Amino acid sequence: MIKKLVFTLLILFLAGHAVGLELSAEVNRKNLTLSETVQFSVNIEGDFSKKPVLPALSDFYVIDTRVSNQISMTNFKTIKVIQYVYVLKPKKEGELVIGSVNLEEGGKKYSTLPIKIMVKKGISKIVPAAGPSPLVKSVTADEGKKKKAEDNIFVEEYFVEKTAYVEEQVVFVSRFYYDARLFDLRVLRPVPLPSPGFIPVSFGNERKFQERINGRIFNVVEYRTAYFPIKEGEHSISGPDYEFVVVVKRGFLGSVKQGSVKGKKHSLDVSDLPVSEMPADFKNQVGKYSIDAAISKKRLTEGEPLTFKFTITGNGNLGSLTAPISDIDGFKIAGIETETKTVGSGKKLKRKKIFSYIIIPLSLGNLNIPPAKFSYFDPETFKYEVLVTSAIEVYVEKGEERGPVQIVTIDNGESFLRGKQVVKEKMDLPAYRKDVCQPGRRRCNDANIPLTIFIYMLGLGIFIFAFMYSGHLEKLRTDEKYVRRLNSGKMTKKLLLSAADYARNEDAKAFSTALKNGVREFIGSRLNVPSPSVDAALIKNRITSKADEDIIEKVKTIFNECDMITFSSKKITKEEMLKLLDEAGEVINGISKVL
Repeated sequence: MIKKLVFTLLILFLAGHAVGLELSAEVNRKNLTLSETVQFSVNIEGDFSKKPVLPALSDFYVIDTRVSNQISMTNFKTIKVIQYVYVLKPKKEGELVIGSVNLEEGGKKYSTLPIKIMVKKGISKIVPAAGPSPLVKSVTADEGKKKKAEDNIFVEEYFVEKTAYVEEQVVFVSRFYYDARLFDLRVLRPVPLPSPGFIPVSFGNERKFQERINGRIFNVVEYRTAYFPIKEGEHSISGPDYEFVVVVKRGFLGSVKQGSVKGKKHSLDVSDLPVSEMPADFKNQVGKYSIDAAISKKRLTEGEPLTFKFTITGNGNLGSLTAPISDIDGFKIAGIETETKTVGSGKKLKRKKIFSYIIIPLSLGNLNIPPAKFSYFDPETFKYEVLVTSAIEVYVEKGEERGPVQIVTIDNGESFLRGKQVVKEKMDLPAYRKDVCQPGRRRCNDANIPLTIFIYMLGLGIFIFAFMYSGHLEKLRTDEKYVRRLNSGKMTKKLLLSAADYARNEDAKAFSTALKNGVREFIGSRLNVPSPSVDAALIKNRITSKADEDIIEKVKTIFNECDMITFSSKKITKEEMLKLLDEAGEVINGISKVL
């Protein structure tokens, strides 16, 4: 009995080490266009020690490679599984072939079958369907009279690209349609929603045109937004909600109507950047770029500061780009200022970021500001590129000895270094005359005076109210700035309530996006500028002269904290999020008093 048991265990042990080897290869798609990629996977299962030999992939660009390992034991069998994944992009159209994968192990040869792939010319885009828009309801003239005005207003939205890399710009198009025969549009305002996983940047001004659909003429207002995905995977965004004020063409004067249309969700497939050949100084910039370097002067004296401007222009996510230069040989960096500008908005948003370095030479004579470098990933060539500027010569001469600064004193004892003296003069105002009702005048004792004054004031109040209300209606029709200020509180409250919900659910990324959008929305509404354009530079130029410095610093702190949460791995607790939300409320209350 014991012999049989030992023999059985021996057989099982040998079976556990006599596992066969399986080699297979597959692709996730066999039909694609020149601008798309295909995932080629090689799977090896069993007991092996060598790597497979890949076929020549001369018809493809190898975009990325990944390897995964797995070891398991089932019924005393040790199974090792390795998967090699290759992301390929075709170089040409037509029928392409991925050859056999070969592996030699234990004196045996294993091979897979060739895989054929059909590549067609074209690009991956979501194009609006030809003919009548599916969002338009087809109704007869009689039915149209019974419909509400909103039935003749709708929104069409789509991503221009289906796929993108992390940090690559993808364009989202949103079009607002309204029947030209029924309405005159007075104010239209898209309300951006929080978009976790994306950084939205508005193109700025809208585009207006007309389109015929089902025999009807529609006026169209088109908005374009650049979205920069910040992590890989399949993500979705919600198109903006639209709030509008239109004049309904009925009767002699028509009537003013307010309403809203909600956007829908849209998905985007985002791929991570290839890690092979990634430069050490790469700062997650994806797109097309150019650089330039310049100085404020070429000749200066010892200790005199110099401004070195390093300008980067491109269609990538320049808003999140930090200073690419941290050290300049031969100079001390005394300070850095940054400025971001929009320089074009064709098919993609193009911006310029200027880094102004205040530098001080550390020695005399001829000095060289060394070449500046900038690395980025080009999604069209699937390669990392490096741009380099030329060295810049500077001559530093010894300065003259200067005596101590003398303070000038004026007769009244005030002292200053430079500037103008401000003299405050007192103005004597005439005393208010209290003897309006002088003795001898009968009207001073007339008992009907209070009633007369009340009736007069009531009539005057009704007239002022009617005048102000008519002005309010007129502003609703014609003044976008007035409507934005009127609705700023409601929109900001909506976004901040969303931030509060995210904070309670401890969703830090969504909280930071909603909070920053809420503060941006309020400031943008008060200044009548697109909310995505509200940044530190705009606050410095437009608000500093009006608001308290403490409020301005709090705004910058909130923006910086939100960026740190979004772009880094910084951890934040629920209590810290709620505290940041309270500070945002204080900021909004402070700004509302001066704007």
